Amino acid sequence: MIRYVGGKTRLAKEIAAVIQQHIKPTHRYYYEPFIGGGSMAEYTKAFGLYRIASDNHCDLINLYKLLQNDIDRRLGYTAACSV
Repeated sequence: MIRYVGGKTRLAKEIAAVIQQHIKPTHRYYYEPFIGGGSMAEYTKAFGLYRIASDNHCDLINLYKLLQNDIDRRLGYTAACSV
């Protein structure tokens, strides 16, 4: 979703491949302890698991909560403001 310092974007595909090797049929959740810019969210979507994200950066989490709670209005605002 956003570029984030220290992000996993460049390694996301390889990290997802390693994670996928360890998924068992009994697993239902994927926990992302450092969501950052969200690159792993895209790559883990195909796993068919519930995805739970967290991060210790409060402002970043507040941004995600803001978007989650009012996504339609926020996307309209973002589209109107984009250059």
